[in-house]
Amino acid sequence: PLRVLATPGDYVLADADVRAIVPVAERMAAGFSQLRVDFFLTDSGLKIGELTPYHVAGHALWNPVDWDARLGRMWTAAKRDISRTATNSG
Repeated sequence: PLRVLATPGDYVLADADVRAIVPVAERMAAGFSQLRVDFFLTDSGLKIGELTPYHVAGHALWNPVDWDARLGRMWTAAKRDISRTATNSG
């Protein structure tokens, strides 16, 4: 099972829950270079709680500060590579 560490305790998702969540998250994130998909496991089933396209709304403060530019370049390069792959595979 997937083990998720969270405060105040540890939560363990059953394999069946993971098999249900992963394809939904992948479909929701299609077309985004990064998307966090939050879920609620309720008595009436799986519910999507929140979609977050950028960690801390894209306003993270990095220490050392040059990591902001470094990670930005990596993200841009990865997005360019994904676009190139998609174009060449069609």
